[in-house]
Amino acid sequence: MSLKDSLKKIVPIGFDADIEIKAFGIGTVLCTLFSLQFFVKLNNKINELYFVNGSKMYLKPDAVMPCFRDVLGKSLLPFAALFLMLTAYIFIHYEYHKKGSRSIYLMKRLPQKNELAKRCITLPLILSSMVLILAVILLLIFYFVYLIKTPEGLIAVF
Repeated sequence: MSLKDSLKKIVPIGFDADIEIKAFGIGTVLCTLFSLQFFVKLNNKINELYFVNGSKMYLKPDAVMPCFRDVLGKSLLPFAALFLMLTAYIFIHYEYHKKGSRSIYLMKRLPQKNELAKRCITLPLILSSMVLILAVILLLIFYFVYLIKTPEGLIAVF
């Protein structure tokens, strides 16, 4: 069974799931690229901790590393927008049943009472979950990089 055949069972009848999959793929790549600004911010904040004397760098006596939350900033914010966009497909699927394929009444009369809900919710829920998991993985990676790159004794708690 191909991916297309599997998708046909979880999207509205006649609905092209490729649009959703492409939106997910493009959105995920763009969000991930945007989030990489964290490394630039982290590097800038670490450089602010030092002063240069000749060709050597020395830690400033009053150096304080900002907390992780401040360095992270809005690096992961686009993932929230993508998550909301993908969950909006639940309503798009429902509207497609009402106006696109006009099969809303047929779907409600099927012996499988949850068929309409399954076809409206499943794919958006899977894709939204994948976006959420990716954002959490990136958050953990960023946090561990923050811990590793921050000079000893300068890690701010909150």
